Amino acid sequence: MLREIIRKVVPASLRRKVLTLYWDWLFEKSIKKFKTLKEFTGADERLLRELITGWGNQGYSALTGYTRAFISRGVDNRGDVLDCGSGLSTLLLGIIGDRYGFNVISLEENPQWAEKVRFWLHKLDIKSVNIEVKKGKQYDGYYWYAPSEAVKARKYRLVLLDGPTDHGNNARYGLFPVMIPSFIRGCVILADDFHDPVYKASMLKAENNFNLHITPVAGADPFAVITVES
Repeated sequence: MLREIIRKVVPASLRRKVLTLYWDWLFEKSIKKFKTLKEFTGADERLLRELITGWGNQGYSALTGYTRAFISRGVDNRGDVLDCGSGLSTLLLGIIGDRYGFNVISLEENPQWAEKVRFWLHKLDIKSVNIEVKKGKQYDGYYWYAPSEAVKARKYRLVLLDGPTDHGNNARYGLFPVMIPSFIRGCVILADDFHDPVYKASMLKAENNFNLHITPVAGADPFAVITVES
């Protein structure tokens, strides 16, 4: 609706700028509202949609089902969180982490994208997030992040798997051979984009090779809940 109004009344040369200004305004308004909620799980559908729309990363930002899932898990979490791919999830989990006392470690390949997230971390005075920016690595049979030893030395209770954006063979599979020694028993991994056949195949391969249990979650934005069983 908004795009259609802007298309009709705003000159083509200014449309992107007007949309960006609107998205920034909407995002700041909605995330400040989220930060003041007494119960984060009480965020309604409208607020979640405003957060996602305002963030403006169409095509990559999680939809409301996945967003609601990681908010709920974050509220119950009492250990370190590994966030694979920085973005809206990093900010929301950082707000939750500040209140409940856990750290969020976010892996990111794109320095410019990391700077956008850091801008909002600073603006919102979020203290519990550390973003590690490093170029990804081609391992034997898969591509994934190249986390530092400091990142691997932590013990994680919750993982958000929404990156990297690589779509080659075994995409996102690398989380498991690289990081599974860092996951405590019972660690929960929320794997976004489970409708994508490449990512789904990678998760099923990981289930066969590691002691994992996958529970698909259907909806407009299918994802999977993966539990580390040992």
